[in-house]
Amino acid sequence: MLPADSTAETVALGAATAPQAAGATEASPRPPHGWIRPRVLTGRTGLAVLVAAAVALITIVVLGFTLRPAAQADAPAGSATNSPIAYPDVAGSLGDHLRQAPGKCGTVSIRTSTSTRSISIRARSTRGRLAALLGGALLVVSALTGCASESSPVQPSTATQLQSGVLSVTQAAAAGDYPGASAALDAVQADLLTAAATGQVTGTRATEIQAAIDGVTADLAALAAAANTPTATPVAPSLRARPLTAAITRATVRKTSAIRRRRTATGDPRRGPEGHMTHHLVVGAGLIGRPVAERLAARGDTVTIATRSGSAAAGATPLVLDASDPDAFSAAAAGASTIFLCTNPPYTDWAEQWPPIIGAAISAAAASDAALVVMGNLYPYGRPRGAMTEHTPETTTERKGLIRKEGWRRLRAAHEAGQIRAVEVRASDYFGPGATGTAHLGEEFFGSILASKTARVVGDPALPHSWSYLPDIVSTLIAAADYAGDWGRIWHVPSASASRVEIAAELNERYDCTGSVAGYPQWVLRGIGLVNPLMREIYASSYQFTSPFMIDSAETERELGVVATPWLDALTVTADSYRS
Repeated sequence: MLPADSTAETVALGAATAPQAAGATEASPRPPHGWIRPRVLTGRTGLAVLVAAAVALITIVVLGFTLRPAAQADAPAGSATNSPIAYPDVAGSLGDHLRQAPGKCGTVSIRTSTSTRSISIRARSTRGRLAALLGGALLVVSALTGCASESSPVQPSTATQLQSGVLSVTQAAAAGDYPGASAALDAVQADLLTAAATGQVTGTRATEIQAAIDGVTADLAALAAAANTPTATPVAPSLRARPLTAAITRATVRKTSAIRRRRTATGDPRRGPEGHMTHHLVVGAGLIGRPVAERLAARGDTVTIATRSGSAAAGATPLVLDASDPDAFSAAAAGASTIFLCTNPPYTDWAEQWPPIIGAAISAAAASDAALVVMGNLYPYGRPRGAMTEHTPETTTERKGLIRKEGWRRLRAAHEAGQIRAVEVRASDYFGPGATGTAHLGEEFFGSILASKTARVVGDPALPHSWSYLPDIVSTLIAAADYAGDWGRIWHVPSASASRVEIAAELNERYDCTGSVAGYPQWVLRGIGLVNPLMREIYASSYQFTSPFMIDSAETERELGVVATPWLDALTVTADSYRS
């Protein structure tokens, strides 16, 4: 950490020259590294660059800071007034990461040079940090808007929204509010996902911006870890010229890996005599979270169940928690050996709520060293070409699928970096006692069939589909948490497959009723979706019911020892629950 009375800070900012277009000749010498070279500034491109430059000048003048190249000869050795001090600039880092993902956008190309240009910013107080970070943010502005073309990879309104988010990250980080910066970065992530899903950002540009976000996420995590360390480890002089975040991240990974190696060799002291974990945090108290908490408590473990409303579960301690708040999530996870993330925001809120929840869960798992077990679904796979296994390519192009795909990518990246231990358990459409609301095989379906009426459903009811029984989902989550093998992977819930026409026939035979099933025409779903946001999301994922949609769980059955409840048993228990 830097001393509070630092009077000079150094931020490394780098950008390379714009490459020549094919067939063009260079009329003037190449500009030095550290500058963005515009070739033609016209229309929106020229205006954007001029505005960015003007804002930069105004920012510097108003805040009263001056920029000039740093030099070794600026001051005598040991001078506290003139010696540049390395300061990890988060916004500058985001600018660097954006520029490290090279991409041509019309008449301006921005790339990162292998050499960087050091700029010394004279400052007195935290305003100096803010000025430095605003400078970095302006680099992001240029990366997002300074490269527009006839077929812009980022729509102007989207670029403006992302820039606003980047500025929020910058301001929070400058104030030392790293959780706030992380939350702001999660908001940028949500905006990017929404923009990519609606075509406001091209796939290539979205990938580049995502790479930048990933880099800054790691930087913020390292800075937050350093800020929470009671005593700082002395930094060797040779390291002061390097980015501090890299050294911090490596030390964190080494420490975490060492802890896990010791627990592997000697046993986790938080585990019971039979290997069961002794304390768990279950986030979410719905049809999956509550029975997970109750089953863990029934086997003798201590459980805290956390929700926004403080909902209770038998044998568990209730806790009010906003799962998107990384500080609150981390505090709730203290002392837990496992975090079960079983919450599920409404369909229409996924883009806004899932990114910060995933970010907070990663932070909590890293801070508490708790294993993280996430409840997932099959959306990331997209349209299947056969039964889906844990290794099926994730090819979705649908908005909700992209959100869940990105969530698992972040979890797996944190696992592979040694920050956390994580797995995701994926189920198909669930059924079982209590399934209501939007469940495709829920109360409305069973109620109609048992009343000898017609159940109206999404898609073609004659097609085979996999159905995951709620108690089997719970069994798989707990077995995955107890698994002693490799983590950082996906597990599939053992499930049965049947068409809804077949299910209706089985119910009719067993309960002496005459119910039938019919699918809504796709044009009806789409039409309702024009005015109903929830139906719009249901229509978007209705492809799961317009072709066979089946899951393969052979690995789960072999490795975890979980098998699906016999189909007729599960169907009977579910139907009886609705009859009663």
